[in-house]
This record gives sequence, structure tokens and C-alpha cells, in this order.
Amino acid sequence: MKIKNKRAGKNTAILFAVSIIVSSLFFQGLKYLPLPIFILILAGVISVLISIKIYLTYSIRKYIAARGRKIEK
Repeated sequence: MKIKNKRAGKNTAILFAVSIIVSSLFFQGLKYLPLPIFILILAGVISVLISIKIYLTYSIRKYIAARGRKIEK
């Protein structure tokens, strides 16, 4: 599968790497934290990752739309 927009692929790869690192850190932290606090922190991190992904997707679409307008002129 070829990704047409290299920037989109790079952002997704960065998010994937960050999520793997964060999850490994949290599974190590699970030994020291009680479960309810751990679940709350994990939910917060997941929501932040999702919001970053949505923001990056929006900015890429805006960038592509701006390029399309330049080509039309």
C-alpha cells in the first residue's frame, strides 16, 4: 500500500511510535500505581493521542486544500 501524502504517513508513524512508548511505560507503572488511578491516566493519554491525530488530519486536509487552490489559479 503506497501512501500518496508522505506527510500523513510520517505523522501516523510518529503517533504509533509514541503510543507504543507510552503504553510500555504505563504497563511498567501498573506495578506501582493502584488500578483506578492507572485507568484514569491511561484514558487521559488515549484521549490526548486521539485529539492529536484529529488535529494532524485536519491540518493535512487544510494543507491539501490550500495547494489545490494554488494549482487552480
